[in-house]
Amino acid sequence: MEKKDVVIIAAVILLAAGLLWYFYGGRREPAPLSAPPDILRPGSGLSEEVSSGADVITILNDLRAISLDKSLWSDPTFLSLTSFETRLVPEPVSRPNPFAPLETPRRGGRR
Repeated sequence: MEKKDVVIIAAVILLAAGLLWYFYGGRREPAPLSAPPDILRPGSGLSEEVSSGADVITILNDLRAISLDKSLWSDPTFLSLTSFETRLVPEPVSRPNPFAPLETPRRGGRR
């Protein structure tokens, strides 16, 4: 075997080892849509989920306490605002099933 062949074989082995380490080794991150570890272990307690639920309830209560001053809607500054909306033109409705074959009249009176 020549020196060139040994270098090529060593490069192929290093490349294969690097690919194996990249795809099967290294640090593993949990899948983004996987279940949290607390749910997977029965009896471990769901303290994170409970505290996150309490946070949602606290935010909901804070939002319920907000009140708006109705005089805002009659304020001259609010009334002077200009709307830049685009009017939509009604379009004709298509067939009920656009993927159904088209019925074409046949010539000769036969179907």
